[in-house]
Amino acid sequence: MARFSRLAPLSHFVEYKLAVALVNFFSPLENKKNHELLGIPIQQGKIIPLSTFDFISYIDKKINPSLTNFLFTTLEIESAHAIKDRILDLIKRLVAANILTHSGTKQAYNECYHTLKEYTTQEQKGVIWLTPVLGFSFLLDYLQPYIVQITGKNIKGDTHCGTGILISNSLILTCAHVISDMEVDNEQILNGKTVQVIEQNYHSKIDVGYLKVDNSNFRDIGLCFNNPRNMMDIAIAGYPKIPYSRASSLLLQKGEINGFIQGLDGNNYFLFSAIARPGNSGGANFLG
Repeated sequence: MARFSRLAPLSHFVEYKLAVALVNFFSPLENKKNHELLGIPIQQGKIIPLSTFDFISYIDKKINPSLTNFLFTTLEIESAHAIKDRILDLIKRLVAANILTHSGTKQAYNECYHTLKEYTTQEQKGVIWLTPVLGFSFLLDYLQPYIVQITGKNIKGDTHCGTGILISNSLILTCAHVISDMEVDNEQILNGKTVQVIEQNYHSKIDVGYLKVDNSNFRDIGLCFNNPRNMMDIAIAGYPKIPYSRASSLLLQKGEINGFIQGLDGNNYFLFSAIARPGNSGGANFLG
């Protein structure tokens, strides 16, 4: 393994694979099975915490071939000890996010953990719940195929655009004014693939609308709505217009929720400090 490979940060893809493996390994539901696989005695009817070194041994013994073959090939390593420090760092972040809970020490520098956090059925369909651990940049990579630039022509015939997010196999959720402010193109691009718009509609009072498209090969990744709280971290993703650029790019802006108001239209809104530009309209807001 090259020295650079040892020092280079793990990619989001590798980190989330490792994080999911850690969460599953330390789950009380997997405790007995993992003790048996590792050859560690366990008292009947008791959950005995496993440790960081147990997890490294779990990888080194290739008890989970699909995981270990992926890691060893991707990282060009022969032993999990080569990435031990990065595994320990990831565990610290999982603890800070209250996903793993410290459960004692086997010996010096060999901490034990349990996974005690519960997830909804919808959250379990994907790994968005790892955002507090891996950051918004991971979330952008993960959701990029689902964030859509909506294109069309305004009343003057000029190119116009907004943003939407794919929430099912055929529905793109966006703002009402994105649809009402332009004539939407019959063809849209989803993750490099051309799809046909077969229906569009929007609410007359609430700024919400949708486009219905033909088959988008959508995979449910656990998108769900959440209740914002004051000073919560937030990120907005969309396709704003960028001066002197040949084409719009998917951009992420980070901020925080600053407060809540009721608009003159009677609807409730929350204010955030991230900068939204023309073209961002309809893009999803992600809470950290």
